[in-house]
Amino acid sequence: EVVYHRHAVRYLRKMPLDRKDQVKQAFSEVAKLVDPLEHPNVRAMTGEWSGCLRLRVGSYRAIFQ
Repeated sequence: EVVYHRHAVRYLRKMPLDRKDQVKQAFSEVAKLVDPLEHPNVRAMTGEWSGCLRLRVGSYRAIFQ
């Protein structure tokens, strides 16, 4: 299940429709995986953001847990 933070929802509303669909599709692909790090565009964050993951969708980066 994908649950978006309220800030992410607000940002998604402002995005171009085609890019918004790409982001949502990428998150649904990652949600289906047992280990999200298996996805080629997912990386583990370090430092202050350790414990979170980053998903790259084109020029956008989305941080998730």
